[in-house]
Amino acid sequence: MGTVDLADVDLEQLVTGVSVRGDADELHAEDVEVVAARFADLRLIGGRLGRARFTDLEVEACDLSGLDLGEAQWQRVAVGESRLAGVSLAGAGLRDVAFTQVRGARLDARFATLRAVRFTGCDLTEADLTAASLDGVEFVDCRLAQARFAQATLVRTSFTGCDLSAVQGVTGLRDGVVDAATLTTLAPALAAAAGIAVR
Repeated sequence: MGTVDLADVDLEQLVTGVSVRGDADELHAEDVEVVAARFADLRLIGGRLGRARFTDLEVEACDLSGLDLGEAQWQRVAVGESRLAGVSLAGAGLRDVAFTQVRGARLDARFATLRAVRFTGCDLTEADLTAASLDGVEFVDCRLAQARFAQATLVRTSFTGCDLSAVQGVTGLRDGVVDAATLTTLAPALAAAAGIAVR
């Protein structure tokens, strides 16, 4: 797989079979399609890739902070050791996606659909999953403090070794599965939702 600089990539054409690196601020493009490719040491700060389609993509050591990927479609994507702080995935669809050691504080996944997605060792502090649909999603050793789950739908979704302290919309976690360590962090929010005073 050859390496190309982002500046030399025509985003109006199918991007495939290449490793893309480089940097850009406030890049705007619509309907970008990336298949069987790699993003490595790529820096995309802000901007928007509207309705992007990513298939068989590897994302490694990238900084996508503040990038708007609303309504994007991800399938068979692996994201490792990258920064996704403030990224918008609102209304996006993710299937067979793995996030590992990702810094995704304030990730916006409102109304997103996640199927067979795994988060491992990720910082998702203040992530917004309002009205998101999660099916077969695993959170392992993740920080989800102050995350929002209002009106979320969970099916076969689990939290193992996670920090769910001060989560909002705790009833949106209904049908989720947590281990004992995660429950300890979640207990205050559960008590507050049930109107139980803790002294």
